[in-house]
Amino acid sequence: MSNDTPHRANRPVLLAVDEDDAALARIERELERRYGVDYQVVCLSSSRAAIESLRALKATQVDVAVVLADHALSGMTGAELLIAVNELYPIAKRAVLINWGAGRSPPQPRRSTTRSRSDTVTTTCARPWRSPDEYFHRTIAEFVHEWSRLEPSG
Repeated sequence: MSNDTPHRANRPVLLAVDEDDAALARIERELERRYGVDYQVVCLSSSRAAIESLRALKATQVDVAVVLADHALSGMTGAELLIAVNELYPIAKRAVLINWGAGRSPPQPRRSTTRSRSDTVTTTCARPWRSPDEYFHRTIAEFVHEWSRLEPSG
C-alpha cells in the first residue's frame, strides 16, 4: 500500500446486500473497479450480516455513504433494512436494488416514502447487468455526490 492510498478502514463504506450470488459478485466488481480507491466496498448476502456490519462500523466511527439492498431479502425486506440503516446512518444514501437489462429502457428512479419512527425516502437502483454498466455508475455517482454534500467532514 502506498502512502497516498488511504487506509482501508478509514474510508467511507459503500454497502450492498443481495442474496443472489451472481448479482452480488457483479455489484462488488463494479463498485470495486470504479470506487475502490476512495471507498471501502462491503458486499454481504444477508440482512442480518448487514445489520451486524453496520453496527460494527458505527462503533468504530466509520462513515457509510451508500447502502443498496435487494427488495426480497430473507429475514427482512430491503425496505426494512433501509429503515434500520436510516436509524444508524441518517445521511447515508439508500436504495432498493431492481433488475433491468439488455434491450430494456433504464428504469426511472422511483422515490417512495416508508414510514417508521422517522420518515425514510428510498430510491431504486438498477443492478449492473454488464461491465462497465454506466447507468449503474451514474446512479452510484449521484448517491456519493449527494452524501458528500451532507457529510460533515466533506
